Amino acid sequence: PFFRKNGKGWTIGVEYGLIFMAAVLGGAVNVLTGFGCGIVVMVFLPYLFSVTQAAAISNMISLCLITSFAIQYRKEVRFSSFPVPLLCYAATSGAAITLAARINAAVLKPYFGLFLIAVAAYFAFAAPRIKLKANIRTSAACALLSGVSQGFFGISGPPMALYFLLISETKEQYIGNLQVFSLFTSVYALAMRMVNGTVQLFMLPLAAAGVAGVFAGKRVGMRISARFDMEQMKRMVYLFLGISGFWTFISNL
Repeated sequence: PFFRKNGKGWTIGVEYGLIFMAAVLGGAVNVLTGFGCGIVVMVFLPYLFSVTQAAAISNMISLCLITSFAIQYRKEVRFSSFPVPLLCYAATSGAAITLAARINAAVLKPYFGLFLIAVAAYFAFAAPRIKLKANIRTSAACALLSGVSQGFFGISGPPMALYFLLISETKEQYIGNLQVFSLFTSVYALAMRMVNGTVQLFMLPLAAAGVAGVFAGKRVGMRISARFDMEQMKRMVYLFLGISGFWTFISNL
């Protein structure tokens, strides 16, 4: 069991503290960008757990924050845009979670580092130049990629954020669409992780610390969102993701 791998009691406190602080940062970023809680939390957690365990804990933490946003923005949601991406997401996410639970989790860490680098590079350089059409093919492609990234790495926001930016007419509608869709997919992903035995009892108090942190981060984000320069925030996040991805990759070769 994880708690017995090191006999020094202070290591447990460090784990709780790191999860709490990562969740605070993740909650603040999520308020400012509409997604990102899972990305930020998953930068830190693989240093303490396997990638599959970290993804499960991140899933539980993010689900609580997503639920609060989904309730807050529920009246802005276009549910008619959900069926195709939900079906595509369920197919790839379920397959990826099942596969991740059956392979050596250590093998995933270098690929997770590359994934973080790819996410950072995409949003820093490619996203502003890519012009996609809001159609069924685009929604299916974004949802398929979202399901794969959630299944292996506990991160599903970036592809669907791109799609919902295309179809949403207002900022509130974008947040509502993305958060309610993420609520459905996060519940599904957590259920699949429970079925596959990835969710374990020792994770619950750790996730609880993360939930406390993520709501503290939400309050911080709400306070600064009106004054903060979004472009500066995005650049810092991309740089942080890229550096963390590079370090994760080279340290697990």
